[in-house]
Amino acid sequence: MPRVPATSREEPVTTYKDVLSLLRPVSVEAATGAYTPLPKLMLAGMAEPLEVPPSPQTLRSVAARYIGASQAAIVPACDVNILGDWERVLHRHLYSTIEGIRHDDRLALSHLSIDPQHETSSLSPRCRCDNAIATLVVLLATPNVRALNLNMMQNGQITHAWRGKYTIGSQYALMPPGTSLVGHATKLRGAPPRVALVFYVVRSVIPTAVGLRRHVALRLHALAASDNYGVLNGVQVHRCGRHATPDWRALEPFHTAFLDALLDAGCYDVGLAVYSPMTGIERLLLQSPVPVPITLVGAKCTEYVEIDDDSWPCYGFCVAMIFWPKRHLVNVMGGAAFASAMRSLPAACARMYVTEAASVFATKCMRTHAAGGDQRQLTADHDAMLQLLQDNGDVDCVHRFLRHCATVTATCPLPLLAPWIQHQLAKYGWEPLANALDSLVSRWCSNESVKHAASLVASLAGATDAPVCAPLVQPFVFECIQRLWATVVTGLVQLRTLESRRQDALQRLLIDALYLEHYCDDRADTDRWLQTRLPPFTIRLVDAFVWQPTKSVAEIFARLARRAPCRLLVLLPEALTTAFQHNSGIHISPLVTCILDGLDANKHVEVPTTSLTSLRWLLEQNATRSRIDEAYLEGCWRREDVRSSSDDSGASSFGSDDDSSSDGDLSNDDDLSIVWGV
Repeated sequence: MPRVPATSREEPVTTYKDVLSLLRPVSVEAATGAYTPLPKLMLAGMAEPLEVPPSPQTLRSVAARYIGASQAAIVPACDVNILGDWERVLHRHLYSTIEGIRHDDRLALSHLSIDPQHETSSLSPRCRCDNAIATLVVLLATPNVRALNLNMMQNGQITHAWRGKYTIGSQYALMPPGTSLVGHATKLRGAPPRVALVFYVVRSVIPTAVGLRRHVALRLHALAASDNYGVLNGVQVHRCGRHATPDWRALEPFHTAFLDALLDAGCYDVGLAVYSPMTGIERLLLQSPVPVPITLVGAKCTEYVEIDDDSWPCYGFCVAMIFWPKRHLVNVMGGAAFASAMRSLPAACARMYVTEAASVFATKCMRTHAAGGDQRQLTADHDAMLQLLQDNGDVDCVHRFLRHCATVTATCPLPLLAPWIQHQLAKYGWEPLANALDSLVSRWCSNESVKHAASLVASLAGATDAPVCAPLVQPFVFECIQRLWATVVTGLVQLRTLESRRQDALQRLLIDALYLEHYCDDRADTDRWLQTRLPPFTIRLVDAFVWQPTKSVAEIFARLARRAPCRLLVLLPEALTTAFQHNSGIHISPLVTCILDGLDANKHVEVPTTSLTSLRWLLEQNATRSRIDEAYLEGCWRREDVRSSSDDSGASSFGSDDDSSSDGDLSNDDDLSIVWGV
């Protein structure tokens, strides 16, 4: 039995086609064709490759060794060496042109025939081969033979005629087991001997029915846990009319075997449906009862295997086997319908489905059958699922949901999700959910939702001026926030550009990052579990061992400022002003210096008045708090000259007494822009 492959990287449709081909009865249809390249053959005892047709000297040499009573030279496979990759390329040609030949089949040479009489007996295999699914006869071209006159016979009846003309290449006949060639070629007087290669087509593995079913079941079970998996899957059975009635008894044997494998996998619900790729499911007949009523009329498969028939329109109806993993029932039904159904089930039965749903609901690769753009329905699905998980009272379900599913989307915004997360942390404590929460923050940072991650963590810490949820008030909550902040910093370091991000989102990200950095620095010696157990200097040693040194917020945004100076010169002053007004303990001097250096290096940048007013206020506040040297500040006033970029606005001094600033959006084109120059 072959090893079960890692289906997590397989495309579902490819897997279904593969396992269906495994389940089909091993059969190869008779076929004939032409193949241009000629092989180079080395025979035992010969110094040069065999010529086609053979020279008289070669014929005498071969005849002396291999000709028997039939006057045909039968060279066994052990004495024939086919040079190069001709055999492999021939197999690839057969695989691409003949139904029933698989990519993992192989060609096993029986013998080489050199027959001056052109008898069919020399074209029959000379040895027995296990797992052979067909015989392949390749006639090497000879220009003196005008036409073939051979037939394939099975059970005493002619089943296929082999007709054709030799070319400079070769011609082949593929015959299923139990088939032989009869007749003779039309031969001219003086025609050279016919040269033919006789192969077996060998299937690598032909497992027993039980072993094959188990193998397919294992692959389907592994696929159900794959991240590439869709929700609703279908395999076309046969064409039908729109008003047909699905009938399990009408399945072909290999479709029945596929059904048995799905049931053996133990993780699928299966139904038989009248289905159209254009209009979805018309009617569905479930194979086994599902604990809740399911309405799938109009639902379309996310993964679908159809019969290759170009003559049938894409909107035509067919009978299809529809199936989905049991754990994805929530995505098949939709969150609201699923939550309502779970409340009607016994607690033990509902717990199993809810636990599975907590790992897959609304994940990126999963789509509910109602996800056709109805935002209100999807929002209701999220609301219902959050309420169900909250009422379920199972910390394991909450852990799964936070770790795998909780994501900010248009239908599940942060103001909806963050209070729910805070409620679960308050209910169960942050310790049992710490790993899941860290995975959530890491997932958001990797999905470019670092803004949401920083906003959530800052709100849980109670450190932000724009909270999205209530602060988490629990013993030693600093330990939780410190861990989450380290993950957020990793996401900040991975930022490469700011050009595609909204200005208000960037400002909020910087503000929350400053809040969190100050929170972790300010409380490093308080609210610690180790405080009552170790002296302070030992705690610092432990922190140095556990937490790797990280870049400061100033270093991170200074690096970004060098890549996008125009945006940062507009962004930083107002963001720093907001943060400093809310928390005057924030250490913003490095970023103020970054702004001044940026203005020096980018004198052509037009900076809105609101940003310059914020910068002036920051310089004054820092001077009074002695966070910037007064001599440096006075030098800034003397060195820099600010003038209006508009001729009508008159001269504008950076040291003006007018402290007012525009309340409008900094990105508004109507803002008064200032050119910073020498």
